[in-house]
Amino acid sequence: MKIQSLHLENYRCFENFDIDFDKNLTVLVGVNGAGKTNILDALTVFCKYIMESQRGNYSAILCKSSDLSIKYTKDEIHINIKIFSHDKPLQWTFIESQTDPDTFPIKEHPHSLIYDFLPKKAQEKSLLCLLYSAQRCLPKDLRGSPQGGRPSAFTQAFDANINFQTSLKWFNDKDAAELRQRRDMKQNGDRNAETYEDPELKAVRHAVAEALSDGDYAYEAPRMVGSPPALVIRNKDTDTDYEVTMLSDGYRTMLALVMDLARRMAIANEHIVWPEGQSVLYSQGIVLIDEIELHLHPSWQQTVLPTLTRIFPNVQFIVTTHSPQVLTSIAAKYIRVLKKGQAFPLPENDETEGADSARLLQDVLGVDPRPGNDIAKKLKEYSALVYGEQWDSPQAESLRAELDAHYHDAEPMLKELELHIENSKWEREL
Repeated sequence: MKIQSLHLENYRCFENFDIDFDKNLTVLVGVNGAGKTNILDALTVFCKYIMESQRGNYSAILCKSSDLSIKYTKDEIHINIKIFSHDKPLQWTFIESQTDPDTFPIKEHPHSLIYDFLPKKAQEKSLLCLLYSAQRCLPKDLRGSPQGGRPSAFTQAFDANINFQTSLKWFNDKDAAELRQRRDMKQNGDRNAETYEDPELKAVRHAVAEALSDGDYAYEAPRMVGSPPALVIRNKDTDTDYEVTMLSDGYRTMLALVMDLARRMAIANEHIVWPEGQSVLYSQGIVLIDEIELHLHPSWQQTVLPTLTRIFPNVQFIVTTHSPQVLTSIAAKYIRVLKKGQAFPLPENDETEGADSARLLQDVLGVDPRPGNDIAKKLKEYSALVYGEQWDSPQAESLRAELDAHYHDAEPMLKELELHIENSKWEREL
C-alpha cells in the first residue's frame, strides 16, 4: 500500500491543497510555517486508522478535533487520500461530522473499500505506518519492559520518541534466545548449531551494520554483552569493539531510527517465510519523518535517505527537511516545494542529486548562502565593483584590503574575482 496523493480543504494553513507522492520517497521543503508538518499530521490521521485496524479495531475510528485543527472558518474540513494497494487505486475521505462537531468520522469511497485490502489474517504481512516527529529524542539507557507479541510492533507508532530502549530490550531478548537455541542444537548433535542465526535478529543486525557504515568506517557483528547488557558493534577496519553509547550523536541517531523500524518489522512479520535473498527488512510500510536531518552531522545528512531507502526497499518515506545536504543526496523528482499554500515540483532541468549544497540552499530553499552581515555585504559590494570594471578604484582597493585581512586568503570568491581582474588587466594591455 502506497499513498498516491493528498487533498486538503480548510485544514490548518491549507484552504484548498493538493500534493502527489512518489511511491518510494517524497521530501517536503519550505520555510517555517509553509505547512510541512501539517501535511505529516494529516497523513498521520490515515496512518492511525491503518494501524488500529491491524491491531484488531476494525470499527470506524473517530479522530479528535484536536488532530484536525481548522484555520479557515468553513462548514466542513476534508482530508482526501488516494492510495494504491494490490495495483488498484483506492480512496478515503475524512470529513467533519455534522452531528458531532468534536469528531471526524471516516468516509470510504463507495467504489473501493480500503478495509478489504488490509491484512486481517495471521499469515498475512502487516503494513507498518510510523511517525517520527521533530520532538523525537534519543535515550541512551536500557530499561523498560515492552509489550510482547505482534501488537508491540504497532505500540507508540506515532509517539515523539524513538523507542531505543525498547529496541535494545528486544535485541537482548532475541540474542539470548538465539544462544539458547544454539546450545540446544549442539546438545542434540546438530552440525549447524555454531552457525545458526535467528532470522529476524539476523535481519536487524544487517540493518544496524548497514546504517552505521559510511565511507570512512564499516561495522559488523552488533551484539549484546555484559551485565547490565549493552549493545556493542565491531569496527571492521580496526577490529575494535565499541559500545554504541560511546558513539557520536549522529551514529546513535541513525542507529536508534533504524533499530526501531527494523525491530517493528521483525515483530510484525516474523511469521512470514521470505523468498531467498529477502527478510523482514522487505516489509511494506509508510514512514513519516519530520526534520530528517535532526541531530545529524552534515556528512550524515548526505547519506541518511540513501541509507534508509537501501535498507528498507519497500517502505514509502515521506519526510521534511531544511537541509541542502539532504537535498544533494536525492534526485529532484522526489522533492516538493511548499509555497503560498500549494506544492510545486522542481523543474525537470533543475537536478539536485550531487549538486553543490550552496546552490540548493539558494535555488530550492530560497536562502542566500551568505548571511546578511557587514562583511558579506562588503564582499558583495566589492564583487559588483570588480565586474563593473572598477576594480582599481580607491573604493575597491579599500574594500579588498579589508576583505583580505578578514578572510586570510581562504575565500574562493576573492580568488575568482582575482582571476577576473587579471583577465581585465590583460585586455587593457591589448
